[in-house]
Amino acid sequence: MAPDERTRIELTEWLVQQYGRDMAAYLMEVIPPFGWDEIAKKSDLTKLQASLSERIDLRIDSLGHQLRGEFQRQTNRLLMWVLPTVIAAIVGASALN
Repeated sequence: MAPDERTRIELTEWLVQQYGRDMAAYLMEVIPPFGWDEIAKKSDLTKLQASLSERIDLRIDSLGHQLRGEFQRQTNRLLMWVLPTVIAAIVGASALN
């Protein structure tokens, strides 16, 4: 059951009567202002971590695929221009001899 504001005020007043203002303030700080069912459990965090890891792995795989494709395109483009230039230089050099 999530505590409402009225319940928290009543509990604070009772704690002040029982333990004094400082101890009551301390105890109220460590009691969450929401229900305990809203606090993340280790199993919740484990599931979240697994989900995030899976998403990251998929993005890394996708990025790797994109980079490989871009590398292949750039290599092909480089060869398309460099290879004819090298062949022309070889032909030109052999014509000079």
